[in-house]
Amino acid sequence: MECEKIPPIKASIKIDADVHKVWNALFNEHGWDPWMTDGMKVDMREGGEIRFRWVIEGEEVTDRGINLIVFPPRLWEFQWYEYEDGFRSKVAISLHESSDGGTWVEVEDKVLVIEEGDLEIAFGCAVGWGEFLARLKLFVERGIVL
Repeated sequence: MECEKIPPIKASIKIDADVHKVWNALFNEHGWDPWMTDGMKVDMREGGEIRFRWVIEGEEVTDRGINLIVFPPRLWEFQWYEYEDGFRSKVAISLHESSDGGTWVEVEDKVLVIEEGDLEIAFGCAVGWGEFLARLKLFVERGIVL
């Protein structure tokens, strides 16, 4: 199975908030804490390291990533999902102002799929990005943390 035949995961949502407020919830030294992660750390420079940390059903899950492009408040591109040969996933999160003053958030995730078993990882990422956007919207618009 050739990975270039697997399309990228794409998800988007409109958030009723200013683009700067949305950007600040996404990109800061504590990352997606408190609305998605549990102890994330971001070196906010291009080339800077990202440390992801979640506690899921009592189990700690960690990962590492690298910032590729940081263009506030429009684009954050990074690699993550570390494995033996590098990173399995390249993510671009872009923000666009809507005509009514809200912000469109678009996520594109290019997950490396080499063999059929890797599809489970890609499907998990697709579900995860949907949850990510829903949690971001609830947090930014209403201050709700799930």
